[in-house]
Amino acid sequence: MALRSLTKRVFGQEVQYDEANNLLNNDIAISEDLLGKGVFGEIRKAILPGRSNIVAKIIQKRDLDMIQTEAEVCLKLRHPNIVACFGEAQTDRYAVLFFHQMNGRTLSRWAQDIQTQHKRSLKEDDIRPIMWQVLHALHYLQTACIVHADLHADNIMVAANGTAMLIDFGWAQNFRWGKPGMLRPSNYAYPP
Repeated sequence: MALRSLTKRVFGQEVQYDEANNLLNNDIAISEDLLGKGVFGEIRKAILPGRSNIVAKIIQKRDLDMIQTEAEVCLKLRHPNIVACFGEAQTDRYAVLFFHQMNGRTLSRWAQDIQTQHKRSLKEDDIRPIMWQVLHALHYLQTACIVHADLHADNIMVAANGTAMLIDFGWAQNFRWGKPGMLRPSNYAYPP
């Protein structure tokens, strides 16, 4: 992933990334195997000393204010249906966020698997528990004055036990009550 240097610091102190050995700050190993890939970043397994089941979101250069907002939002969110972020780092070329690993499938993949395995369409009883969890997470975001702004079936993960988790806050925004256009139904950026 060759990127231009980040021109300003978004997270504070810069750490070194040894790309030849995939070592961040000389002690965090970043796997070369992709777990997921989006427009602006990649998710890879990370091995931190004394920690397990960690992934690193390696963010490609884009609007640095968006990267900083994503980090600020992710680091403050604590909800059982939102993937937990617990750290960040910046190198001369990358911004990195660390999350607890979410083992599961995207909501779209989950729905396809049900249709394939059971040879039937989704029923309300299948989707109701997932949607309740998503709505619960959205209510939490709304009370925190945060908008996900990129909510779709590939940004919701479903674990084997049926737990739904919102992921990817790359387009997240903070909002305030009374912001113009906030309650317009056509405005995709704001929750209902």
